[in-house]
Amino acid sequence: MKMVFVNPQWQGGADKVTLRGAEEIEEIYLNNVNYIKSPVSERTDELDLEHDVKGFSVLKRQMEQALALLNRNAPQKLFSIGGSCDADIPAIAYLNQKYSGDLVVLWFDAHGDLNTPSESSTKLFYGMPARMLLDESGQSLSSIVERPLYSEQFMHIGGRDLDDSEWEHIKTASIKTMAPKALIEQPEHIRDWIHLTGYNNVHIHMDLDILEPNEFPHTPLSVGNGVSFHSLFTALQLIREHCHIVGFGLYQYQPCGMRLQMMEKLIEFGLSL
Repeated sequence: MKMVFVNPQWQGGADKVTLRGAEEIEEIYLNNVNYIKSPVSERTDELDLEHDVKGFSVLKRQMEQALALLNRNAPQKLFSIGGSCDADIPAIAYLNQKYSGDLVVLWFDAHGDLNTPSESSTKLFYGMPARMLLDESGQSLSSIVERPLYSEQFMHIGGRDLDDSEWEHIKTASIKTMAPKALIEQPEHIRDWIHLTGYNNVHIHMDLDILEPNEFPHTPLSVGNGVSFHSLFTALQLIREHCHIVGFGLYQYQPCGMRLQMMEKLIEFGLSL
């Protein structure tokens, strides 16, 4: 069974722009699609600092609710839509558990998302989700990330605005990376790496700031020197042709009030899993 899952969690970035972005995706692109939506609070007074994370309690509660919805419906394939990029944690945690660790995660993102709470200068959770999935959640999020990812299951793609602490973790944990230039020129290396890992199932985390902002400015944290949509979609098609995709997550959309061909193609990609 395939499931379309909307998780408009926004507290990771403490900005409701990604909540409104998820709502616009619902209104424009999902009006004829059956999907399940995870409830989120809109209160702005729940962002107190706890465990070195702003809004920790509401974030944990919402992610537990999202994971419960996924476990209840038990999809084999999952197209998830956010929300802030940390809203992908329940989807990835669910898939890694469902497939007994037989999963690789391709993390397309201009940013690292690899800080621990103590390393973060902002204490905003959207800078931490990849690290939380990679055996760094500790007891604070163990109810969600029951089976952490190993570094060998994870590839970071398109990063160009990472903190020193994130680069250091990439080095010490031997995390595979691919720079934007390599993604543009040699997308087949993603396919080759997946096959070399020996894992059979793939989840693609797509933060829209992977794209070149001159072509796609509709994301709250744009970073220059990004990837063209043509190059990105070429890579996605290649992965779909040669690998078994069980999850696709689309995050960090800023509403623009109109239907976009690029968004339409990404939504269609997710719906066609």
